[in-house]
Amino acid sequence: MKSHRYGQHLLRLLFIFLILSLVGLALAQDADPAPADAPIVRQQAAPLTLSSVSPQQIVAGSNATLTLTGSGFQATVSVLLDGVGQIPSQFVNETTLTATVPASVGSGTYGVTLLDEGGATANLPSALTIVAPTPTPRPISVSRSEPAMMTSGQLSTLSVFGSDFTSGSVVRLVGIGLLPTTFVNSSALTATLPGTLLPGVYGVEVSDPVGGTVSSPNMLTIIAPPPPSPTPPTLPTPQPVTLQPALGVDRFSVSPEAIAPGQAAQLNFTVVNRGNQVARMITVALGANSGFVMAGDRATIAVPDLNPGAAYGAQMVISAGLDISDGPVGVPLVINYQDVRGESYSATAQLGLVVEAPGSGAQIVVDAYTIDPAPADPGGTVIVQMTVANLGSTPANQVAVRVNSGDGVLLPNGRGDTFSVGDLAPGERLPLRIPLLLSADADAGPQVQSLTFSYVQNGESQTSNASLTVSVAEVQTLRPLLLLTEYDTGEEVLTPGMRFTLAMTLQNAGDAPARTTTVTFGTVQSEGGGDNGNPNNGPSGGSGSTTPSTVFAPLGTAGLVYVGDLAAGSSASTEQSFIVSGGVSSGIYSLPVTLQYLLTDGTSRQETLNLSLIVLVPPRLRFNPPNPLPETANMGEPLPVSLEVQNVGRNALELTGASFSATNAEILDGSELPLESLESDDSTNLSAVLMPLAEGPVEITMTLNFSDGLGQPESITQTYTLEAVMPPPPIDVPMDEPPVVVEPEPEPDWFGRLLMALLGLGS
Repeated sequence: MKSHRYGQHLLRLLFIFLILSLVGLALAQDADPAPADAPIVRQQAAPLTLSSVSPQQIVAGSNATLTLTGSGFQATVSVLLDGVGQIPSQFVNETTLTATVPASVGSGTYGVTLLDEGGATANLPSALTIVAPTPTPRPISVSRSEPAMMTSGQLSTLSVFGSDFTSGSVVRLVGIGLLPTTFVNSSALTATLPGTLLPGVYGVEVSDPVGGTVSSPNMLTIIAPPPPSPTPPTLPTPQPVTLQPALGVDRFSVSPEAIAPGQAAQLNFTVVNRGNQVARMITVALGANSGFVMAGDRATIAVPDLNPGAAYGAQMVISAGLDISDGPVGVPLVINYQDVRGESYSATAQLGLVVEAPGSGAQIVVDAYTIDPAPADPGGTVIVQMTVANLGSTPANQVAVRVNSGDGVLLPNGRGDTFSVGDLAPGERLPLRIPLLLSADADAGPQVQSLTFSYVQNGESQTSNASLTVSVAEVQTLRPLLLLTEYDTGEEVLTPGMRFTLAMTLQNAGDAPARTTTVTFGTVQSEGGGDNGNPNNGPSGGSGSTTPSTVFAPLGTAGLVYVGDLAAGSSASTEQSFIVSGGVSSGIYSLPVTLQYLLTDGTSRQETLNLSLIVLVPPRLRFNPPNPLPETANMGEPLPVSLEVQNVGRNALELTGASFSATNAEILDGSELPLESLESDDSTNLSAVLMPLAEGPVEITMTLNFSDGLGQPESITQTYTLEAVMPPPPIDVPMDEPPVVVEPEPEPDWFGRLLMALLGLGS
């Protein structure tokens, strides 16, 4: 019986356990499920960082590859060079990227920025330095040195001309040593010659530590000074007078040092102003009764205006008369000039040379000559008519004259360079007519032409020298002159990323056509290494390397436009599409335009013009009202208005002020607000209080004033509208009675009652 009760109690306990399990399951099902929008925890990606760029320095124009190290790299990350824009890049892994710097990027220091498609950025300022390539040293060259002849005992200056000279270049006189050298520019040097040089012929060299050593094609001849004159000429030295010029002759040389009667010599002298006022209208002439005449039918030579202390090197070619006495002879010069008031002055100078009397043999000279035309055009035909005389005491047979074409400006004209005169008895004169050509390269002005006489005297061949002076006309070369008369972009200002079309008009204002003209938008470096200023910078058509603009990129073409032939006085129009670089800042930028064309003689010419284009970066502002404005507002009640202005651009914005205005409303506070500079990613709050005046629409206008990138005033306006309504009437609110608290009925404890029943402890 007792075991039966135990069995009943065991069954009841099992039943209770089953009931409790069912109740727990039901309670679990009644619990609130997890919300559908609950966040799913995922593993967060590494943040985008940039720790280093290698190498940190490259050479401009080398297309160098950079290695970028950091974290959070993905295949969608772009690499930007600050101030240039996006550059080609390659994803390696999450910590490594490679990027290529275009050869067109100029020298300077640049920051590197990473940008992924989600907007995350990483920047490393001053991460890369681009240096200009080291120029390859060029060997020096020497074209000539002058003067070719100097007198022993004089402290003189030697000038050397060539190219690629440096401050380290030094002039050396072979057999003497290095000379004190002054660097004038890359094409000229001067060296001081000692007064102790002995007569002789010396070679001239220029040595440079980089450009090497080069010899001058000219030799320097030092001749002995002339014997002293019995009555040495005195050179008066004008003393400076208050407020007046005073001219005189400083240095002097003659070539050749000794001449025969009837021969020519070239005087080289320096006119110096020792006064204290500028000298104007300066002329130099031979003095009266000098026994010499100026060659080339000239009476005077002109000298430019000389400031106090200034000097000018002049040349004069003279011929000695046939009856001039032998020995040292003075050559008087007369200098006429004026001051700034027009008052005239005169000064004299005495130069000297040696006249050698004819010897006992034959003496062949040019007695007189004319050259037609005078002056003569380079490249044209000239007729030289001369009288050849024998001033000696011995007959000269088979006299001939040779025109030394290698030492002058006259060339043979189909009959050779040697002409027969015939036999000349002592004192006899014979005329000679010679047709010649004037060299096309002859310089304008009087030019000396040397002659060589050959003859037979007493059965032996003899030679003597003479010279002529040829007056060369100045040739006016016809050349084209291309001008950019107008250009237009179709836009008042340009902005980063804008596409525009540049239309421009070229006009040939010269007096010759420009053939096969091409326009290159960029600077062109010729294959020979010349710059854009060289008129013969390679053939037309854009040969050589082109450096495009880093701000304006051409579209549709490579930036090369063919214009064709432009006749003198004609015009041509051309167009080119461009896009403005997206990373450029506000400013005025130059767009180089290189013109290349051929001249009528087939040589090429290149010129570079620069167009000025204005680029303005518009401000990027975000207007964020902290609370939305109400759709309605009560008439006659104050309404606060607040607005946050955030600068989301990359540059600071110079704010000058803000103002609020409204229609159908009165601004109670904040009508004028002073502001300052707003940095990038910074913000400022603008607040005002207004009061609607009447029922109806209310329009609120906020005006933000600022200065653009060029300092010009600009403004941005924002407009908001709402409706003004009558305020509602006041409502009488009755006093509320104390609330009646109703106690909720307790819920029946059905679970406890069931448990008691199962245990047999209650119903």
